[in-house]
Amino acid sequence: MAMNLKSPSENLYVQRCPMANSNQGAVWLSLDEEIRNPYFDSGMLTCGSVVQVIQ
Repeated sequence: MAMNLKSPSENLYVQRCPMANSNQGAVWLSLDEEIRNPYFDSGMLTCGSVVQVIQ
């Protein structure tokens, strides 16, 4: 759905953590490039990477 936006006002970052959901992985959208993993507590807050930028 987010990829079909004609002109987002800000960049959207598609981020992924391979260890979330019992190592099945999880993907989320963020307005910030910096990783703030919603699936883990503060010990794994930066686990993940940007896999796509939607401009």
